[in-house]
Amino acid sequence: MVTRSKTERVGQVGGDAKGRALALFCADLIEAKRGFDITIINVSKDLQITDYFVICSGKNSKQNQAIAYNFLESYSKLASYGCSKPNYNSMHGYKEGQWIVVDLGAVVVHVFTEPLRKYYDLDFLWSFAPKVKR
Repeated sequence: MVTRSKTERVGQVGGDAKGRALALFCADLIEAKRGFDITIINVSKDLQITDYFVICSGKNSKQNQAIAYNFLESYSKLASYGCSKPNYNSMHGYKEGQWIVVDLGAVVVHVFTEPLRKYYDLDFLWSFAPKVKR
């Protein structure tokens, strides 16, 4: 994951309102590829590297790869939120497809298979942080 200072990140996406809108758009991209159990967590008060986590599940590694690849295909729409062009370097775990992390700056997307999501349980780990309602 690329480390950015708070000012670089905010300048990249235009502040919290745009970051929240980007997180909601990411959830829409996930749903378009039939990802499920989508959770959006506001981590801006607790982390300096990002403002939101979008966590979702896919049924298998191929579906997870399709969900992650959808971010590459949707670059023109992501650019309107101020994101730099996503590429395979901003996606960690794509080849294996079990847990793929897509770093979009103000939003980090975690795409899990169900067993790994239960094992790492980021939802519980960040349960103290506010969730974004859709």
